[in-house]
Amino acid sequence: MNRLLSSLPVILFALCIFSCKKPKDDANDTASGSTLVSKVMVWDAAQPQKAIQIIDFKYDSLNRVTEIVYSSGDSVNGAINSYIVRTNKCFYNGNGTNPYKTIGFKLPLGYPSSDVYHYYTNSGVLAADSTGTWRTYTGYYKRELAWSADKIIATHNNTYSGSLRQTKDTMFIDGNNITGYNTTLTGNIEEYKFKYDNKINPLANLNIALFTVVDGTDGIEGFVAPGYCKNNITESFKKSTKILVNGTSTSTTTTAFMYTYNNKGLPIERLVSADKSTITKYYYREN
Repeated sequence: MNRLLSSLPVILFALCIFSCKKPKDDANDTASGSTLVSKVMVWDAAQPQKAIQIIDFKYDSLNRVTEIVYSSGDSVNGAINSYIVRTNKCFYNGNGTNPYKTIGFKLPLGYPSSDVYHYYTNSGVLAADSTGTWRTYTGYYKRELAWSADKIIATHNNTYSGSLRQTKDTMFIDGNNITGYNTTLTGNIEEYKFKYDNKINPLANLNIALFTVVDGTDGIEGFVAPGYCKNNITESFKKSTKILVNGTSTSTTTTAFMYTYNNKGLPIERLVSADKSTITKYYYREN
Protein backbone atom coordinates (compact mmCIF):
# COMPACT_ATOMS: atom_id res chain seq x y z
CA MET A 1 0.00 0.00 0.00
CA ASN A 2 2.80 2.42 0.89
CA ARG A 3 4.47 1.62 -2.44
CA LEU A 4 1.28 2.47 -4.29
CA LEU A 5 0.84 5.76 -2.41
CA SER A 6 4.43 6.75 -3.09
CA SER A 7 3.83 6.17 -6.82
CA LEU A 8 0.66 8.31 -6.89
CA PRO A 9 2.31 11.58 -8.05
CA VAL A 10 3.96 9.97 -11.10
CA ILE A 11 0.78 8.05 -11.87
CA LEU A 12 -1.23 11.29 -11.93
CA PHE A 13 1.46 12.92 -14.09
CA ALA A 14 1.32 10.02 -16.53
CA LEU A 15 -2.46 10.15 -16.75
CA CYS A 16 -2.23 13.86 -17.55
CA ILE A 17 0.17 13.19 -20.42
CA PHE A 18 -2.09 10.69 -22.14
CA SER A 19 -5.46 12.28 -21.42
CA CYS A 20 -4.22 15.49 -23.08
CA LYS A 21 -3.35 13.61 -26.28
CA LYS A 22 -6.46 11.41 -26.66
CA PRO A 23 -7.27 10.80 -30.34
CA LYS A 24 -10.69 11.85 -31.65
CA ASP A 25 -11.79 8.28 -32.39
CA ASP A 26 -10.92 6.98 -28.90
CA ALA A 27 -12.85 7.23 -25.67
CA ASN A 28 -12.08 5.75 -22.28
CA ASP A 29 -14.74 7.68 -20.38
CA THR A 30 -18.16 6.50 -19.26
CA ALA A 31 -19.87 8.18 -22.21
CA SER A 32 -18.27 5.89 -24.79
CA GLY A 33 -20.99 3.98 -26.61
CA SER A 34 -18.84 1.19 -28.04
CA THR A 35 -17.47 -1.98 -26.47
CA LEU A 36 -14.83 -2.46 -29.20
CA VAL A 37 -11.34 -1.64 -27.97
CA SER A 38 -9.49 0.77 -30.26
CA LYS A 39 -6.22 1.41 -28.44
CA VAL A 40 -4.21 0.16 -25.48
CA MET A 41 -1.34 2.16 -23.95
CA VAL A 42 1.15 0.71 -21.48
CA TRP A 43 3.90 2.50 -19.55
CA ASP A 44 6.00 2.32 -16.39
CA ALA A 45 4.62 4.48 -13.58
CA ALA A 46 8.15 5.23 -12.35
CA GLN A 47 9.17 6.61 -15.76
CA PRO A 48 5.92 7.79 -17.42
CA GLN A 49 7.75 9.61 -20.23
CA LYS A 50 9.75 6.55 -21.33
CA ALA A 51 9.14 3.04 -22.64
CA ILE A 52 5.60 3.65 -23.86
CA GLN A 53 3.87 0.80 -25.68
CA ILE A 54 0.91 1.54 -27.96
CA ILE A 55 -1.39 -1.13 -29.42
CA ASP A 56 -3.87 0.06 -32.10
CA PHE A 57 -6.81 -2.08 -33.24
CA LYS A 58 -8.06 -1.59 -36.80
CA TYR A 59 -11.45 -2.82 -38.03
CA ASP A 60 -13.24 -3.25 -41.35
CA SER A 61 -16.84 -2.24 -42.13
CA LEU A 62 -18.08 -5.49 -40.53
CA ASN A 63 -16.32 -4.65 -37.25
CA ARG A 64 -13.83 -7.45 -37.80
CA VAL A 65 -10.29 -6.92 -36.58
CA THR A 66 -8.02 -6.57 -39.61
CA GLU A 67 -4.81 -5.38 -37.92
CA ILE A 68 -3.26 -4.90 -34.50
CA VAL A 69 -0.34 -2.47 -34.72
CA TYR A 70 2.29 -2.45 -31.97
CA SER A 71 4.35 0.71 -31.50
CA SER A 72 6.99 1.77 -29.00
CA GLY A 73 8.20 5.21 -28.05
CA ASP A 74 8.35 7.97 -25.44
CA SER A 75 6.66 11.25 -24.56
CA VAL A 76 8.18 14.72 -24.79
CA ASN A 77 6.15 17.79 -23.73
CA GLY A 78 2.96 15.73 -23.82
CA ALA A 79 3.50 14.54 -27.43
CA ILE A 80 4.07 10.85 -28.08
CA ASN A 81 6.94 9.94 -30.40
CA SER A 82 6.61 6.33 -31.53
CA TYR A 83 7.63 3.84 -34.21
CA ILE A 84 5.95 0.64 -35.36
CA VAL A 85 7.49 -2.53 -33.94
CA ARG A 86 5.28 -5.16 -35.56
CA THR A 87 1.84 -5.64 -37.07
CA ASN A 88 -0.60 -8.52 -36.67
CA LYS A 89 -2.92 -9.09 -39.62
CA CYS A 90 -6.12 -11.11 -39.99
CA PHE A 91 -7.53 -12.51 -43.25
CA TYR A 92 -11.11 -13.63 -43.88
CA ASN A 93 -13.10 -15.62 -46.40
CA GLY A 94 -15.99 -13.47 -47.62
CA ASN A 95 -18.12 -12.25 -44.73
CA GLY A 96 -16.81 -14.92 -42.34
CA THR A 97 -16.21 -13.70 -38.80
CA ASN A 98 -13.34 -16.07 -37.94
CA PRO A 99 -9.97 -15.39 -39.62
CA TYR A 100 -8.76 -18.33 -41.66
CA LYS A 101 -5.21 -16.95 -41.70
CA THR A 102 -3.18 -14.56 -39.55
CA ILE A 103 0.33 -13.10 -39.69
CA GLY A 104 2.28 -11.67 -36.78
CA PHE A 105 0.58 -13.33 -33.82
CA LYS A 106 3.20 -15.16 -31.81
CA LEU A 107 2.41 -18.82 -31.51
CA PRO A 108 4.08 -20.68 -28.63
CA LEU A 109 6.70 -22.11 -30.98
CA GLY A 110 6.38 -20.15 -34.17
CA TYR A 111 7.75 -17.03 -35.80
CA PRO A 112 6.03 -13.62 -35.81
CA SER A 113 6.32 -13.50 -39.62
CA SER A 114 4.75 -16.93 -40.19
CA ASP A 115 1.49 -17.42 -42.06
CA VAL A 116 -0.71 -19.23 -39.54
CA TYR A 117 -3.85 -21.08 -40.67
CA HIS A 118 -6.73 -21.61 -38.26
CA TYR A 119 -9.24 -24.46 -38.32
CA TYR A 120 -12.60 -24.39 -36.55
CA THR A 121 -15.37 -26.87 -35.82
CA ASN A 122 -18.82 -26.39 -37.36
CA SER A 123 -19.86 -24.56 -34.19
CA GLY A 124 -16.96 -22.11 -34.52
CA VAL A 125 -14.67 -23.56 -31.83
CA LEU A 126 -10.93 -23.43 -32.60
CA ALA A 127 -9.69 -26.95 -33.28
CA ALA A 128 -6.17 -26.45 -34.69
CA ASP A 129 -3.52 -24.00 -35.93
CA SER A 130 -0.75 -24.66 -38.41
CA THR A 131 2.11 -22.63 -39.87
CA GLY A 132 2.51 -24.78 -42.94
CA THR A 133 6.15 -25.17 -43.95
CA TRP A 134 8.54 -22.67 -42.35
CA ARG A 135 10.77 -20.70 -44.70
CA THR A 136 13.87 -20.96 -42.50
CA TYR A 137 13.67 -24.64 -41.59
CA THR A 138 12.40 -27.79 -43.23
CA GLY A 139 9.43 -28.39 -41.00
CA TYR A 140 6.21 -26.97 -39.64
CA TYR A 141 4.32 -26.24 -36.44
CA LYS A 142 0.83 -27.52 -35.70
CA ARG A 143 -1.26 -27.21 -32.57
CA GLU A 144 -4.42 -29.22 -31.90
CA LEU A 145 -6.93 -28.35 -29.16
CA ALA A 146 -9.01 -30.99 -27.40
CA TRP A 147 -11.95 -29.60 -25.39
CA SER A 148 -13.72 -31.13 -22.38
CA ALA A 149 -15.98 -29.79 -19.63
CA ASP A 150 -13.17 -28.75 -17.28
CA LYS A 151 -10.05 -28.45 -19.41
CA ILE A 152 -8.47 -27.74 -22.78
CA ILE A 153 -5.49 -29.85 -23.84
CA ALA A 154 -3.21 -28.36 -26.49
CA THR A 155 -0.94 -30.77 -28.37
CA HIS A 156 2.02 -29.07 -30.07
CA ASN A 157 3.69 -30.81 -33.00
CA ASN A 158 6.99 -29.47 -34.35
CA THR A 159 9.00 -31.07 -37.13
CA TYR A 160 12.58 -30.24 -38.06
CA SER A 161 13.98 -32.11 -41.08
CA GLY A 162 11.58 -34.97 -40.48
CA SER A 163 12.06 -35.16 -36.70
CA LEU A 164 8.86 -34.76 -34.65
CA ARG A 165 8.83 -33.08 -31.24
CA GLN A 166 5.52 -33.21 -29.39
CA THR A 167 4.51 -31.49 -26.15
CA LYS A 168 1.20 -30.96 -24.39
CA ASP A 169 -0.25 -28.09 -22.36
CA THR A 170 -3.26 -28.30 -20.08
CA MET A 171 -5.58 -25.35 -19.39
CA PHE A 172 -8.15 -25.73 -16.63
CA ILE A 173 -11.45 -23.93 -17.21
CA ASP A 174 -14.32 -22.93 -14.95
CA GLY A 175 -17.17 -20.50 -15.54
CA ASN A 176 -15.79 -19.38 -18.90
CA ASN A 177 -12.40 -18.47 -17.45
CA ILE A 178 -9.03 -20.21 -17.61
CA THR A 179 -8.21 -20.84 -13.94
CA GLY A 180 -4.97 -22.78 -14.41
CA TYR A 181 -2.36 -23.47 -17.08
CA ASN A 182 0.44 -26.06 -17.06
CA THR A 183 3.08 -25.97 -19.80
CA THR A 184 6.56 -27.28 -20.62
CA LEU A 185 7.04 -25.31 -23.85
CA THR A 186 9.89 -23.21 -22.46
CA GLY A 187 11.85 -26.30 -21.42
CA ASN A 188 10.87 -25.66 -17.80
CA ILE A 189 7.78 -26.85 -15.94
CA GLU A 190 5.52 -23.82 -15.56
CA GLU A 191 2.28 -23.80 -13.62
CA TYR A 192 -0.12 -20.84 -13.54
CA LYS A 193 -3.18 -20.12 -11.43
CA PHE A 194 -5.51 -17.17 -12.09
CA LYS A 195 -8.17 -15.16 -10.26
CA TYR A 196 -10.72 -12.93 -12.02
CA ASP A 197 -13.05 -9.99 -11.51
CA ASN A 198 -16.70 -10.07 -12.62
CA LYS A 199 -16.27 -7.47 -15.39
CA ILE A 200 -15.91 -7.78 -19.17
CA ASN A 201 -12.65 -8.89 -20.82
CA PRO A 202 -12.25 -6.49 -23.81
CA LEU A 203 -11.00 -9.30 -26.05
CA ALA A 204 -14.16 -11.34 -25.40
CA ASN A 205 -16.16 -8.73 -27.36
CA LEU A 206 -14.06 -9.08 -30.52
CA ASN A 207 -14.44 -11.50 -33.40
CA ILE A 208 -10.83 -12.64 -32.88
CA ALA A 209 -11.69 -14.02 -29.43
CA LEU A 210 -12.26 -17.43 -31.04
CA PHE A 211 -8.73 -17.86 -32.40
CA THR A 212 -7.00 -16.14 -29.47
CA VAL A 213 -9.01 -18.42 -27.20
CA VAL A 214 -6.08 -19.64 -25.06
CA ASP A 215 -3.30 -17.22 -26.10
CA GLY A 216 -4.80 -13.77 -25.93
CA THR A 217 -3.07 -11.35 -28.29
CA ASP A 218 0.28 -11.46 -26.47
CA GLY A 219 0.31 -14.68 -24.50
CA ILE A 220 -1.60 -15.63 -21.40
CA GLU A 221 0.08 -12.86 -19.37
CA GLY A 222 -0.62 -10.11 -21.90
CA PHE A 223 -2.59 -6.86 -21.56
CA VAL A 224 -5.87 -8.75 -22.05
CA ALA A 225 -6.98 -12.16 -20.85
CA PRO A 226 -7.26 -14.97 -23.45
CA GLY A 227 -10.31 -14.86 -25.71
CA TYR A 228 -11.97 -17.76 -23.89
CA CYS A 229 -12.08 -15.74 -20.66
CA LYS A 230 -15.17 -13.60 -20.10
CA ASN A 231 -13.54 -11.68 -17.23
CA ASN A 232 -10.25 -9.89 -16.45
CA ILE A 233 -7.36 -11.46 -14.54
CA THR A 234 -6.92 -9.90 -11.09
CA GLU A 235 -4.17 -12.19 -9.84
CA SER A 236 -1.63 -14.41 -11.56
CA PHE A 237 0.42 -16.98 -9.67
CA LYS A 238 3.32 -18.59 -11.54
CA LYS A 239 5.49 -21.48 -10.38
CA SER A 240 8.50 -22.23 -12.58
CA THR A 241 10.62 -25.35 -12.10
CA LYS A 242 13.94 -25.53 -13.96
CA ILE A 243 15.36 -28.95 -14.73
CA LEU A 244 19.07 -28.89 -13.82
CA VAL A 245 21.83 -31.47 -14.19
CA ASN A 246 21.91 -32.12 -10.45
CA GLY A 247 18.25 -31.53 -9.60
CA THR A 248 15.65 -28.78 -9.94
CA SER A 249 15.29 -25.10 -9.07
CA THR A 250 11.87 -23.63 -8.29
CA SER A 251 10.71 -20.01 -8.22
CA THR A 252 7.27 -18.46 -7.71
CA THR A 253 5.77 -15.10 -8.67
CA THR A 254 2.43 -13.57 -7.72
CA THR A 255 1.20 -10.52 -9.62
CA ALA A 256 -1.85 -8.47 -8.66
CA PHE A 257 -3.91 -6.40 -11.14
CA MET A 258 -6.16 -3.51 -10.09
CA TYR A 259 -8.74 -2.07 -12.50
CA THR A 260 -10.89 0.97 -13.05
CA TYR A 261 -14.01 0.42 -15.20
CA ASN A 262 -16.45 2.45 -17.29
CA ASN A 263 -20.23 2.21 -16.94
CA LYS A 264 -20.37 -0.71 -19.39
CA GLY A 265 -18.19 -2.84 -17.11
CA LEU A 266 -15.12 -2.57 -19.35
CA PRO A 267 -11.67 -1.77 -17.95
CA ILE A 268 -10.32 1.70 -18.71
CA GLU A 269 -7.21 1.40 -16.55
CA ARG A 270 -5.11 -1.38 -15.04
CA LEU A 271 -2.34 -1.07 -12.49
CA VAL A 272 0.14 -3.95 -12.25
CA SER A 273 2.01 -4.38 -8.99
CA ALA A 274 5.00 -6.72 -9.15
CA ASP A 275 8.68 -5.82 -9.20
CA LYS A 276 7.59 -2.46 -10.61
CA SER A 277 4.26 -0.81 -11.28
CA THR A 278 2.92 -0.68 -14.83
CA ILE A 279 -0.11 1.31 -16.00
CA THR A 280 -2.35 0.12 -18.84
CA LYS A 281 -5.06 2.36 -20.29
CA TYR A 282 -7.83 1.03 -22.55
CA TYR A 283 -9.66 3.12 -25.15
CA TYR A 284 -12.85 2.18 -26.98
CA ARG A 285 -14.33 3.21 -30.31
CA GLU A 286 -16.87 6.00 -30.36
CA ASN A 287 -20.22 5.26 -32.03
